[in-house]
Amino acid sequence: MPDLKSYVAPAPDGWRLDIIYKKIRHIYFRVYPDKKLVKVSAPHRIKESDLNAVISAKSGWLLSQINTPVPAAPPEMQTGDVSYFKGKAYPLVFMERPAPPRVILDKNRGLLVYIRPGASHEKKMAVLSQWYRTSLKEEIRGLLDVWEPIIGVTARDFGVKKMKTRWGSCNTRARRIWLNLALIRLSPCYLEYVLVHELVHLLERYHNRRFYGFMDQFLPRWKIVKQELNRYSPATG
Repeated sequence: MPDLKSYVAPAPDGWRLDIIYKKIRHIYFRVYPDKKLVKVSAPHRIKESDLNAVISAKSGWLLSQINTPVPAAPPEMQTGDVSYFKGKAYPLVFMERPAPPRVILDKNRGLLVYIRPGASHEKKMAVLSQWYRTSLKEEIRGLLDVWEPIIGVTARDFGVKKMKTRWGSCNTRARRIWLNLALIRLSPCYLEYVLVHELVHLLERYHNRRFYGFMDQFLPRWKIVKQELNRYSPATG
């Protein structure tokens, strides 16, 4: 069976699906609205009729996702706008001062973003984003100290970056984990779930029965948490 082929769904505007066959048990869909493209990961041995049936059943949802307008650039954030941190909403307070930029979380006043006078919108966002990144790394380090001994693995390295379609990834050969910057905006339970998921990949590379058995063992509520996390978009970092 070839590794890649195209399947044109019977939709009015002719949207396209690229099908990639992998050593997996389930079918996964990734939507790219800006390209009007859906990438489908499917098991190697799946019958073409079964795959077409799944795609057909998903066609309504896929079409609605593809036709979702690509979001425009966000407007310039100002004092009083709301930003999220660890699942809670805080008002942003931008304050100018002739000193190095920094962010302070004041539970009464909100996120205090100190910037130099005349700082551009891009600079404001860079300061806030760096604070989010540093905060997420601190959370990850704490969770690794808890979960690595429980799972019995060690990640040689981890990093944080913005991701459009994933919450996390794991390079099993390098034993390196990447986590989506957007996770720092959500409730800490989602970060814990994604981290455990990626650490389990150091025990089992593929999403198979053994992998899900480990997930059930280490994080019994993972299916509920995953279902809740699916309400959010990974591209919100």
